[in-house]
Amino acid sequence: MSNEKNFEEKLLRLDEILSKFDNIADMPLSLDDALSLYDEGMQLIQDCTVTLENAQKRIKERSSFDEE
Repeated sequence: MSNEKNFEEKLLRLDEILSKFDNIADMPLSLDDALSLYDEGMQLIQDCTVTLENAQKRIKERSSFDEE
């Protein structure tokens, strides 16, 4: 079984990370923690973007197939 998160799980994790930055005044982060969360968030954004681009390609391929 794979530990890879699906698209929705990645979005939820990204939301958690953004919430931590939004609430930084209430719960300060160390610089190391902030940088680690930033790196994780950027990777999640990249992963989600690739997933969305692949989905868009699949939709376009199927739409062009239906037009023939």
